[in-house]
Amino acid sequence: MPPAPIQKRLAALALAHPVWLIVLAVVAQHAPLIAARDLWWSDEVRHGGVLLDLASKGDWWALHLNGAPYTDKPPLYFLFLAGVQRLFGAGPVPIFFGLSLTVFAYALACWHLARRLLGEGALALGSVAVLLSGSYILAASHYARMDFLFSAAIVLAWSSFYTASVSPALDRRAILAGFVFVTLATLIKGPVGVLLPLAALIGQLAVQGRVRLLADRAVLGGAGILAAGLAFWAGGLIYFGGADYLARLFDRQIVGRTLDTRGGVWGYLRYFWAFPAVLLPYSLLLLRRWPKTVVQPATRYLLICIATGLLGLSLIGEKHEYYLIPLLVPAAILLVQVVAGLPARRLGEVLALWLGLQSGLLLATPAVIAGLHLPADHLAPALGQAVLPAVLGVALALGVALATRGLLRHWSAVLAAFLAAQTLFGGALLGRVMPALDPVLSPATLAGAMRPAIDQGYAPAILHGIPGVFAFHLGQHYTALFQLQAVDDWLAATPRAVIALQLAEAKALSARHADFQTLACVPFLGQVYIVLARPSGLDAAPRAQPMACPAP
Repeated sequence: MPPAPIQKRLAALALAHPVWLIVLAVVAQHAPLIAARDLWWSDEVRHGGVLLDLASKGDWWALHLNGAPYTDKPPLYFLFLAGVQRLFGAGPVPIFFGLSLTVFAYALACWHLARRLLGEGALALGSVAVLLSGSYILAASHYARMDFLFSAAIVLAWSSFYTASVSPALDRRAILAGFVFVTLATLIKGPVGVLLPLAALIGQLAVQGRVRLLADRAVLGGAGILAAGLAFWAGGLIYFGGADYLARLFDRQIVGRTLDTRGGVWGYLRYFWAFPAVLLPYSLLLLRRWPKTVVQPATRYLLICIATGLLGLSLIGEKHEYYLIPLLVPAAILLVQVVAGLPARRLGEVLALWLGLQSGLLLATPAVIAGLHLPADHLAPALGQAVLPAVLGVALALGVALATRGLLRHWSAVLAAFLAAQTLFGGALLGRVMPALDPVLSPATLAGAMRPAIDQGYAPAILHGIPGVFAFHLGQHYTALFQLQAVDDWLAATPRAVIALQLAEAKALSARHADFQTLACVPFLGQVYIVLARPSGLDAAPRAQPMACPAP
């Protein structure tokens, strides 16, 4: 069915200003939530701690966390966040603002790739709408990690390699541009930034029967750019961190994560069922017959990007769903073509059904988090606060279904309405749930309970399994301990000490040392942490008593 006159005018306006529409969508999803919560365990607070060391000590290339080498990630994302902090100050809000900028870069890269493959028009914008209204992206894009900036670089490399591969002879400028983006992706997150784009390039040339072009001087020159970038990184690590720093990075991060076999055979197959899950609700379209309007050369390349990506990621031992974020872009470009081929009479019904499913998925997100870390007494209030957004989601679903009989008669209009409904629903839900989870997922309460003693000269220590996660909220370094025996050794060398540890360990420690003063009992990640000070007799009472302490 052809679009109504008002739809034609809106479509013309959208196509005239596509980048501003993408800005509007990202702002609508992120601006209401940018100050909604604190940094959470464990990646967010660790990255915040890395920024703390970067700002205070100038560890801008060989990164450190809580004073110890941090070899988990390359420096580029942290340098980007440090620049954001210089403009807007320290704290969680600049970090979340930086996250929103990376999501915008990710959406813009999707639009660029879709435009390159499908040409100018509504399909390129529609691919962004599919991407930003998916269930996984709605949730994951509000957790501050480097994956969206990393994915944007990968998608731009895919775009450059596609341009190069469809020319009769390799477009050498496009090849070199692709390798520049590969190098940037690697300096943002690591070797996967090399794996995904180069696997797609090799797959594309293999399907074309032109594998010999991998020896073209442009490819060799691009490989030289990549090698030079990696050598610059490695040289900087040796200069600023020493050879041991580089050896630790290679051994623990690259080799260790690649050869991680904890998941066994099923672990290597994990992404093949996880990929349709993170595509929900749009993965339901994979069950439909693809329309003839699908652009064949583009479809082949998009499928190559997805297939080589899934295969390459599956060969890496350590598995995380956020590694699939780059692959959601080619999937969105494929799926928008399927949406465009649906009969007009079915669009509203299908998308309304999807919105109902999406409501259930978003409501399940806090439950998933709670199953990992949270006690029921914190989950219940959060879910209770989500009742209103759930009702809103159902109303929006019915509204889309009813409106389809009138104004929404074209796939682009329905998809825009779906994105708007998802944005409203997701913002309302996450805006209520996230602050409710702060007391358990943020270390701020534990750090606040230790602060009075630290201000009076007590040296801080925390017994916990992951190093450095409390440095950001303490605002300084602390002694990270991992075994109870190490606590005794540390206390023997520390005359004035404040320490936080779990209830069972605190009881064992108090049985051996009678001069502890209990400052607070703090819930964190489903456990009770006891904050103890020695010697007792602080000059000021604790600033807060988060909960009643159990009897010794």
